[in-house]
Amino acid sequence: MGKSYSPVVADLYMGHWEADLELLAANCGGRVHAFCRYADDYLVLFEGSDDILSTWVNQLNSKDSSINVTTDLEVNRQLPYLDICITRRDDKFCTKVYRKSCNTNQVPAFSSYTETRYLRAAIRSDCTRAIRYCSSMRDRQQELDFIRQKFHHHGYPRSFIDSAIQKTRTDLRLKARALPAPPSANSHPAPVRVSVPFAGPLFYQLKREASKIGIQLVSKPSVTIGSLLCSKAKHQLPKP
Repeated sequence: MGKSYSPVVADLYMGHWEADLELLAANCGGRVHAFCRYADDYLVLFEGSDDILSTWVNQLNSKDSSINVTTDLEVNRQLPYLDICITRRDDKFCTKVYRKSCNTNQVPAFSSYTETRYLRAAIRSDCTRAIRYCSSMRDRQQELDFIRQKFHHHGYPRSFIDSAIQKTRTDLRLKARALPAPPSANSHPAPVRVSVPFAGPLFYQLKREASKIGIQLVSKPSVTIGSLLCSKAKHQLPKP
């Protein structure tokens, strides 16, 4: 663990581990209609009694002592998976955004010392998730209304919020319809990107001037949480 290739190796092993998942369920008298996995989180559509499900889970736990399978069953026809809430309605599944009970809905305050594009990106990120996750127009509208209230509570102007939401909707709509652009012989070279500490209004002024000569300035925080919590200096142990 800790190596750059660790997630790839873990994913390959989990693919091997799940190879007989459906066969084991059939041997127990159950049936796996469908399953999907993200990292080590599985979403399984299982048919069978609670006893059959328990037997199947015990067989999965006996495959590898380092892998312990736990289950969360649907409650009131609802089951959260990652950050999506899945609901069974008649003969179909509906989805919407899911938040854990410990979620505090904290976002950067509009008056904080943060570049404007990061504030706008926070709104657009939530808006993108609402549009992609909510399968019904009613749930989508409720989620967008919640986003408006949340950011307005942290000092964001309503016009700023509505503009970011509308821009996100337009971009997603165009992205869904767009065709890949053919390569152009007259395409301009990519600008040179330079990362500099964010310095408030001075950063925006430098960014405008740098763009005139083909340089794109990208801001970075002058102090990060990691730099505050972790020391770069190695602690030397006293010699015996």
